[in-house]
Amino acid sequence: MTYLKIGDRYTNFEYLADYIRFTLRIKLRNIKSSFYRHIGKREISHPMMIWIEPTNICNLRCIMCPQGKDLVKRKKGHMDFNLYRKIIDEACRWKPYINLHHMGESLLYPKIVDMIKYAKLKKCGPVKLTTNGTVLNEKLALSILDSGLDVIRFSFDGATKKTYEKIRIGSDFDKTLGYITDFIKLKKKLGKKTQIIVDIVVIDKNKDEVDLFVEKFKKLGVDTVHVKDPNNWGGYVDVADKGKRYIGCRHPYHFSTITWDGYVIPCCRDFDAMYKIGNISEDKLINIWNNKRMHFLREAVASKKSERINICKNCSELYK
Repeated sequence: MTYLKIGDRYTNFEYLADYIRFTLRIKLRNIKSSFYRHIGKREISHPMMIWIEPTNICNLRCIMCPQGKDLVKRKKGHMDFNLYRKIIDEACRWKPYINLHHMGESLLYPKIVDMIKYAKLKKCGPVKLTTNGTVLNEKLALSILDSGLDVIRFSFDGATKKTYEKIRIGSDFDKTLGYITDFIKLKKKLGKKTQIIVDIVVIDKNKDEVDLFVEKFKKLGVDTVHVKDPNNWGGYVDVADKGKRYIGCRHPYHFSTITWDGYVIPCCRDFDAMYKIGNISEDKLINIWNNKRMHFLREAVASKKSERINICKNCSELYK
């Protein structure tokens, strides 16, 4: 399998066309969001990507994550499936990218396969699942591959057992790596098209293993290896410098996140739903997306007054 390095990603040629299309879409999105910030645009037609949180329950305590720092104080639970249907029934009209993940381990949600199937049935945009892979047994792997899932992203973060288990507290390196390896083999055996991405967030504890990590997963045959810079989660997790030059943020213009209990928040970095815009059980997403609280946030980000928003004022996403 031949890989091409593009930015912080190593992608095999089979998925190069898909990657280029996605990258161009991202570039266009960033240009649009920069323009929107420049002109102070408040009304945006719809989010192009929606993070939906199946659950905020997680079985690990990773050291660079708010879960690992015990910062997620909101009530724990699973999304009601009827609420999920309501989100998809509305959003499918503009075909957004659906990411089934926020602050929990998505595979702990009992109806996660049904979530994937319903989004595919309603012909949304690509459907992605982000997971730590720790509970991905063969039965679940087969169900996921049969569901029509477009992309699965594994967060792994270590090339060796010692490093991985120091970062992903509560994990088992050999077991999880075995699940990922078996998933890759099963995908090939069944001839499925689900794209497999493996991530490493580069922090002090794993920075010397990045090359080994990339080579390990290229040899296993994943479709993309993503080497990611850490994010400081709005300044609440001390793993990344904020930077000095204000560059603004694309999230309020293109992304929306919905927690398991229906709260719409403007950004996937709002781990504890500190800036609630509305609740999907009480209003349509498109109305919440353009309400007064969202207007206020967009104006604050565009005018370099992000200190008005707690989750934004110290966020490393806004600086370079």
